[in-house]
Amino acid sequence: GHSDRVTGCAFSEDGTRVVSSSYDKTVRIWDVTSGNEVMALRGHAGWVNGCAFSHDGALVVSCSQDRTTRVWDLNTGEPIRFFSNHRDPVRKCTFSCDDNKVVSCSDDETIRVFDLTNSQQSLLLEGHGGD
Repeated sequence: GHSDRVTGCAFSEDGTRVVSSSYDKTVRIWDVTSGNEVMALRGHAGWVNGCAFSHDGALVVSCSQDRTTRVWDLNTGEPIRFFSNHRDPVRKCTFSCDDNKVVSCSDDETIRVFDLTNSQQSLLLEGHGGD
């Protein structure tokens, strides 16, 4: 299991698994029935602040103090997309309803939408800063 504070968690759509994120720089997948850890995803260089399953359960998105958002393939346990557009730590992330995009928000006062079909940022939302 995690070796430091747990910062986020979410159910898979079918309710059979839980994903969790932690200050230990990992994302972990858990089986709800057995309570066992199924997989540990490693690659972030800083605390992992948030995580979510795709609706089809094949992918996980995670975001970190290292200013990155990563999309993981649960068949291989490897990251298949890596976004480093944020200038400050990334706090939350999730998938769009069709699983073709991820959205993340950051201490840089922006919200960014990334298209998984072409690995590009498709939208930048600004305006949460200052007064």
